[in-house]
Amino acid sequence: MARYKTGDPLQRVAERFFGSSGETRFVSPLTIVELFSVFSRILESITLSLGHTEIDDITRLEAVVQASLVDCRLSAVSLPLRAEWTLADRRLSVPSEYAEARKLAPSLRLKTLDILHVAYSSLLRKSGTPIAEFVTGDEELVSRSEPIQRLTGIRVVRPS
Repeated sequence: MARYKTGDPLQRVAERFFGSSGETRFVSPLTIVELFSVFSRILESITLSLGHTEIDDITRLEAVVQASLVDCRLSAVSLPLRAEWTLADRRLSVPSEYAEARKLAPSLRLKTLDILHVAYSSLLRKSGTPIAEFVTGDEELVSRSEPIQRLTGIRVVRPS
């Protein structure tokens, strides 16, 4: 988001990072939901060149999210996996990233969305997706880079 947010302290860094070519950059469905959430709050201020075509807000929002994925050369990946938990006397079927986050939580102690992003990256790596780095401007995640790498094999780095 920093790339598109005027005045964001990470805007220049994000512009350099996404402007450079390099490895494939992956995003999860969670990241895409975050993009929908953020862009929905500023949708009225976004100009789209669609000629004279009238479109509804969801179509417009989808176009903005898709354009940002293309502009940043991001590849969406998903894991169609489920896991089973037993909690108290209940058996729950949950997305696999929730089970991975549950496992990582005691060691990493991250906020919910942060641990879900790390868990998803970890599962993608375990499934063979070539993920070596988790790029973030989030200082809390950067400060936990050592245990994240030890537990997942993924380096946490700032965009450069």
